[in-house]
Amino acid sequence: MNSEQIKQKKEELMKPDWTENLHLTLEEFDDNDAKKIVESMSKEEINSKVNNRRHQEDYIADYLMYLWGISKSAYWKHIKETFSENEGLLWGSDMEHYGILCNNELEDDLFERILQFTFTNSRLIEQDEEGVFCIINAQINKFKRYDFVKDYIQNLDDKFKPNAKMTLEKWIGKECNYYFG
Repeated sequence: MNSEQIKQKKEELMKPDWTENLHLTLEEFDDNDAKKIVESMSKEEINSKVNNRRHQEDYIADYLMYLWGISKSAYWKHIKETFSENEGLLWGSDMEHYGILCNNELEDDLFERILQFTFTNSRLIEQDEEGVFCIINAQINKFKRYDFVKDYIQNLDDKFKPNAKMTLEKWIGKECNYYFG
């Protein structure tokens, strides 16, 4: 497709605010064209595709895994947007996207977003805390990022710092209860 055709296809894909079958539609395109579409998405477009959940968690997870195969940069941008205080963590039947977060050293800005979601989120529910614990635990243990976490907490606003320190202490030596395939 030429650049005008790619632009038109992208506009069509962005119209609905749901994600159902988005990855299946993208799979119909040439890989390079699909990659251009997902890499050109704005933060707002990404947010619409990953945070308008309404019983679409499994579709969104499938879409994320499609992105992992076609464009790592688009994948990371999308993953970053899933850490939404309003929506909570993206849970679904297939949690491979958390496996990726646990098995790859994260860029600082993404890791900071996860730490922010964890330590400054007044709506963090227990299941979400357990999920982010697994990611943070993996970053600390596999990638030796304990000092990064400590520094992040040290720089938090004073109203969040005591709880963040207590949470981190509670997590030391604890194992993740989930297996993210």
